[in-house]
Amino acid sequence: MSNTNNNIEIIRHFLENAFIEGHMERCNELVSANVVVHGPSSNQKTFGLDNIKEIDLGFSKAFKRNHLAIKEIFSSEEKVVVLWEMEAIHTGELKVFTEKPIPATNLKVLIEAMTIYRLEKGKICEVWQGWDLQGLLLKLKNLRDHQKLDFSELDKKEDYLQGIYLLSSREKECINHLLNGDTAKETAKKLHLSFRTVESHIERAKNKLNCIDKRELFKASLFLKRMRLI
Repeated sequence: MSNTNNNIEIIRHFLENAFIEGHMERCNELVSANVVVHGPSSNQKTFGLDNIKEIDLGFSKAFKRNHLAIKEIFSSEEKVVVLWEMEAIHTGELKVFTEKPIPATNLKVLIEAMTIYRLEKGKICEVWQGWDLQGLLLKLKNLRDHQKLDFSELDKKEDYLQGIYLLSSREKECINHLLNGDTAKETAKKLHLSFRTVESHIERAKNKLNCIDKRELFKASLFLKRMRLI
C-alpha cells in the first residue's frame, strides 16, 4: 500500500472508529502526543493530545453523536483532506468553547466541516479544522433562551390558536425548522427549496399567526408546539 493510501486509511480509522464514538483514548497509536490543532475558530490553537482528549470529552458529554459521513477524502503527500458531516443531539451541558455552560436543549444539529490532517510516521501531528463553531454556540444559546419563555403572559393565544388552522403543511415544516434553530438557508437546503421560498413561507406564517416579527413567531410557534398543534 502506498504512503498516500495508508494515510487515508489511518484517517478513516480515526474518524469512523474513534471520533464518532467519542473514545479518543483508543487512538493513542494514531495521534502524536504533541499534536497541534488549529480551529475551529480563527486564531484558536490547542496543543497536546491530553488537551485534545479533554475537549473531546467535553463534547462527548454534551452531544450524542449519531452519524458521521465522509463526503470526500483525498491525500497529497503527508496531508489528508476530509470533507465530512456529523449528526448529533445536544443532550448534555456544554462547557467547552463557551464562557458560560449551555444546558441541554435536545437540539439536533448537523455539523458540516473540512479538516486537514498532517501525518508523520503514521501519526496525526497537526490538524486544521473548518466548521462554524460560533454559529453552533449562538444557535444553542438562542434556543435555550427561548425554552425559558413564560407563556402565562401571552395576550394573543387566541390569535395563535386560530391561525394554526390557516397554516399550510409546508409553512409548518418551516416553523419546525425555525424551532430547531435552523436558519432560512439551512432550512432551504434540508427541504430542497430556495432561500426565498423558505423566507416567503415564514413570512406568510408570521402573518397568519398575527405576529409582529420573527421573535414573536418563534414564541408563538413554541407555544403551539408545546400544545402539540404543530
